[in-house]
Amino acid sequence: MLRCVDPHSVSIVDLHLCVVPFAGRHDHLNIQAWTSRLLRRFGVRRSDISSSTSDSGSDVKKALSSVWPRWVPRAAHTLHLAVKAALGATGETANARVERRSEPSRSLATRPSSGNPAAADLLGRVRKISNLFHKSSASFGMLNSVSFPGDAEPRKLITESPGRWGSTYLALVRLFTLMPRMIGFGDLRDLSVAQRRQRLGREDSGQLRHLIGVVQPAYEACIALQSSSSTVADAFKHECSLRRTMRLPEVLCPTAFDKPLAVGRDDILKFLEEDARRSDVMELDNRLYKHQTVPVKSTRTVDGLRSGAATFISVVHHELDRRFFNPAHTSKNWLANDAVLAATLVTPVGAAMMRKAAARLGQDDPIDRAHAAVVATAESLIEAGASAPARQQELEHERKRCRTTLVDWDSNESRDAAESAPAELVKRELDSFLATYSASVNTGVLTFWSARGDEYPLLMLVACALLGASGSSAASERDFATAGMVLREDRSTLLAAHVEMHCFVRFNAHFVPSDLSAIPVLTQADR
Repeated sequence: MLRCVDPHSVSIVDLHLCVVPFAGRHDHLNIQAWTSRLLRRFGVRRSDISSSTSDSGSDVKKALSSVWPRWVPRAAHTLHLAVKAALGATGETANARVERRSEPSRSLATRPSSGNPAAADLLGRVRKISNLFHKSSASFGMLNSVSFPGDAEPRKLITESPGRWGSTYLALVRLFTLMPRMIGFGDLRDLSVAQRRQRLGREDSGQLRHLIGVVQPAYEACIALQSSSSTVADAFKHECSLRRTMRLPEVLCPTAFDKPLAVGRDDILKFLEEDARRSDVMELDNRLYKHQTVPVKSTRTVDGLRSGAATFISVVHHELDRRFFNPAHTSKNWLANDAVLAATLVTPVGAAMMRKAAARLGQDDPIDRAHAAVVATAESLIEAGASAPARQQELEHERKRCRTTLVDWDSNESRDAAESAPAELVKRELDSFLATYSASVNTGVLTFWSARGDEYPLLMLVACALLGASGSSAASERDFATAGMVLREDRSTLLAAHVEMHCFVRFNAHFVPSDLSAIPVLTQADR
C-alpha cells in the first residue's frame, strides 16, 4: 500500500495496490528485489518513495532501509507490545506453550515468568469468566435476567482477541459495567459449580478499577495511532503525551461499582449540560460514571494503586523508553529517526515538542538533524524533477522575478545574488515558519497546511512529502483482512492471480465509473 498527501486537497490518500503472495526465500535480498519489481509494475519510481513503514523483522527492515534509508517502525504495534508486557504477558508463543506442556519431564521452572503477576492473574480469571458466558447461552440468559434499573439493555462480556489491539481494555471495561449484574448473578439459585466458581472478590474489584484507569491512556493512544488520517508526526505526539501521562503522580479511576449516571449519547449530553461540570465523571462503554483520583504510590494516610496497576505503571515506563526512545538502538529511537523528525518539524509547535521530549529523556537537541532532514527532502524532490505542482510554483516564481527590479533586503550588491535556488528558498520558508508558528494551533497539521499553504508554497510541498509517512500498519492489515474474506474456506482453490485481482478491484472500486457501459470490454486477444 502506498500512502501520500495530495498537494491539491492537502489530504491523505491511500493507494491500495494489491495483496500479492511472496515467493522465494525470506531474506533481505529477495524481499528487496520482490518489492522493487512490484513497484515497477505499478509505475512507481524509487525516488517517489520518501519513507517506508514495516514491522521490526530484521530481514524486512534491512531490505526496506537499504532502498529507502528513512524507515518508520509500526507505532501502534510497538505500543501494543509494550502494554502486553506491562500487563504481565510472558512473550511465550502458542507453539512454545504446547511444546512445554507436552513434555512432562520439563519442570515448572522452565515456564517464562510474568513481569506483572497480579495483573496476569486477574486477566486470566476475567478470560475464564468471559468464556463461560460466551460458551453457555444459559449463563448468558441468566446474567441478563438480573434486574438492573437504569441499564436494562442485554449485553455480553467481551473476550480478548489477539488480533484486536485494545481488546483487553474493552474486556475490562465491559466487565466493570456489568459488575452489578455479576453480583446479582452470584446470588441466583440453581447455579452450577462452574458458574459459582467464576466470581471476583472485593480485592479483585479494586484491582479491576485501577487497571482500567492505567490502561485507558494507552488504549486511547493506540486507537489514535490506527486512524487512517494520522501522520507520523501525530504518532510522535501521541507517544510523548502517553509517556507524560504515565509519569503523573495520580491516576483517574472509576469509583466503586454502581449504576451509571447516564446511558447512551443523548442521556450523557443531557447529564453534562445539567451538571455543569460539578461532578467528576468519565465515560466507559457508552456509560457515564463518577471517577476518583488515586495516587500512584501509597502514603500513610492515602492508599495508592493496587499492585497490578502500580506494576503496570512501572513496567510501561521502561517499555515505552526502550521501544520508542532508546538511545542505544537508533532504529528504536524516534528522536534519531529522520522521517519522524522531519515530519514533526513541519507541524506547528513540533520543534518545541521535540526539544522538550529530548530534554526530558536527557538526549541531544534533535532540531538541527530535523532541519537537515527537511532540506534533504527538498533537494531530493528537486533532483527527481519534483511534481507538476512544484514545477508550477517554480514557474510562478520565475514570472514574479521577471516583473520586478527590486532585490531582497539582505542580499549582496549584485543582482544575481537575489536569485535563490529552490532549496535555499525552502530553507528560508522553513526558518520563517519555525519563527512564526512556535505556539500550538487548534487545527490538525493537514488542516493547517491547507489554510496556510499559500504563505509557504515550497515548504508546503515538502510537508506533503513528509506527512505522508505512516506510523502504523493498520491500513495494510485491513487490506489483509479483505484478502481473508476473499480467500474463504469455500474458495480456497482460487489462483493467486485471481485473489490479487479481486482485492485490487475491491480496494479501488471507487475509481470504477458508475456507468458500467463506459468500461471498455477486452477481447480474449487483447487480454
